[in-house]
Amino acid sequence: MSDPVDIVFDDVALAAQLRSSGEQREALIAQAYARVFNNELGRLVLAHHLAECGVGAIRGPGLNLEQRAYMDGAADAAIKLSVFAHYDDADRAVMILTDELKGPTDDRPNDQPGPSLFDADPDFGD
Repeated sequence: MSDPVDIVFDDVALAAQLRSSGEQREALIAQAYARVFNNELGRLVLAHHLAECGVGAIRGPGLNLEQRAYMDGAADAAIKLSVFAHYDDADRAVMILTDELKGPTDDRPNDQPGPSLFDADPDFGD
């Protein structure tokens, strides 16, 4: 396991560390996702992206397998993006119901993604 990573407050410094991070890359990338999406503008953009990718949308019976796979893949990728930004299933459910994404509601450090269907169900997203 790698050593804990200090929080970097300067975007340019964080980008430089990401380019040369080696084994601490995962913690630094988690910090970058949180920085980008855990503010008002980032939440609006992420909520829009989740909606555009069909997260929470009903897929009608008229879809063929290829269309369904494409839509499911887009939704899975958008969900994964929100997991990296520390939003959990409850946050996404609120987004689906209200069309807005609230900030993460827990005390996890920035390098620990939230609980997700990806964790609970190993077949989710496959």
